[in-house]
Amino acid sequence: MGPKKKQIYNDFFFFMQDQKAILREEGRTWKDMPELVAICGPKWQLIFDSTGRSLVSIEKEKQTALEKRNDMLHYIGNLVKNSVRNGTLGQETLFFIHMNMICEIDDVRFLPGEVALCEFSIENGVTRIFETFIKPWNIPLGYGYNIRKVAETTHRIHMDSTPMCHPLASDYDRLFKGLLDFLCQNEDFDHLPPIYTLSDQVPKVEAALLEWQEQTTIRKRINWSIYSVDELYFSLSEALPSPRAKLYHATLAKDRLEHDCYMFSQEMACPYHVEVDCNHHCSQFNVQKWAFIIAEHCCDFLKYKPIPGAHKPLDCAQGYDIIKYSRPDLYPLLRNEEASYDPIQNEQSDGRPANSKITRSTPSGVHYLPNEFEKLNVKTTFSTHGNEEPSIKDEDCETDVSSILSGEFPVLNASRGSSSTRGNGYSSRGTRGWAGITSSSSVVPNPPSCDNEDQFPTLGGTRRVLGGQRGRGFGGRGRRGRY
Repeated sequence: MGPKKKQIYNDFFFFMQDQKAILREEGRTWKDMPELVAICGPKWQLIFDSTGRSLVSIEKEKQTALEKRNDMLHYIGNLVKNSVRNGTLGQETLFFIHMNMICEIDDVRFLPGEVALCEFSIENGVTRIFETFIKPWNIPLGYGYNIRKVAETTHRIHMDSTPMCHPLASDYDRLFKGLLDFLCQNEDFDHLPPIYTLSDQVPKVEAALLEWQEQTTIRKRINWSIYSVDELYFSLSEALPSPRAKLYHATLAKDRLEHDCYMFSQEMACPYHVEVDCNHHCSQFNVQKWAFIIAEHCCDFLKYKPIPGAHKPLDCAQGYDIIKYSRPDLYPLLRNEEASYDPIQNEQSDGRPANSKITRSTPSGVHYLPNEFEKLNVKTTFSTHGNEEPSIKDEDCETDVSSILSGEFPVLNASRGSSSTRGNGYSSRGTRGWAGITSSSSVVPNPPSCDNEDQFPTLGGTRRVLGGQRGRGFGGRGRRGRY
């Protein structure tokens, strides 16, 4: 006979134990436990936590959250099971959502600054994308430091950022209706499809959507179904025919979805995050990343051929003819504002020459708003691209670089440590790992000594590598970069 199961007591039980001594001091008695419950119940109703919330309401919230989770698991399980039985697993349409929060107030209110959704199926990949910036409403006093801190460490969206200054960023009614139309074309808000996001973001997204609706003219209550994308991914892996495809637990699925893959893939992020060099925190980047990870896992086992731009990033494509064109200076933002432009054009939308060719095809369903922000004046020292002329914009560089500009030293693309001989890398105030430069004793007869690793800051990574094999880094105030 096995050991008895240990009984679990809730908070109210321990509250009653504390009340026994108080009741005895007051001279009150009770016959049994039900009578003690009747005495302590009204007092329990009046207890609040440190934020002023009733403990009873907190207990109800926990119970409601547990019921919602059970409903979610039941829905996802039935969806996958019925799709497998009907042979339509690859045709199921799924919606992913990601929000960048500008401000979180007492873990109750969540004010978004960027929202992105994508429509996805395993067969067709990513078919439509909705992405917009929103200027937060009713920010309480005293949260300015938190807003700046979160923005600097994550998504780089400040209150004075260019997207926040756009008039449409404050048109909450129009943006919210655009989101609803993206999810449901017939305005049947009672039957919106479920939306999937990471499990720890589910309550934040739901709270943000409910508060967002309060800023609009839509008074009809919308019942959002915000589900966990890691539970969905885990259930999909369990339904695949091969044992090698199974993930065995939703925690492993979430770990894969949070992995920093596709970080250096081009054109997955919105133009603003490309400009501020913060692709992996972009909402548009994240919803596509989840879709690509699930597609990469499922396509092989379901016999679907991956399509570049739909099932995987375009720069992962090999053997495909991809049209090269200059990206128009546009923001992906709203419905019914699709840009009409020639994929191969000679000028940007603001009249500037198209001098940057990008390997990208226009995804269907991406909605654009004209972009009015100017490129940031990012300080650089040497170009890290092999097809550009090195240019110096730092007057404090003490190294003689005339031979570099004259072409005497071949500049190598060192973004991943291209192979080269032992060389000397020249830079000052580096923000990235710079190009490795081959050298010989005849050209640089007396290179500076780098025996002391603290004498010169590392510019090319933790191993002092600039462009290939172990090299020597020169320059002042250089920050760590890629090599």
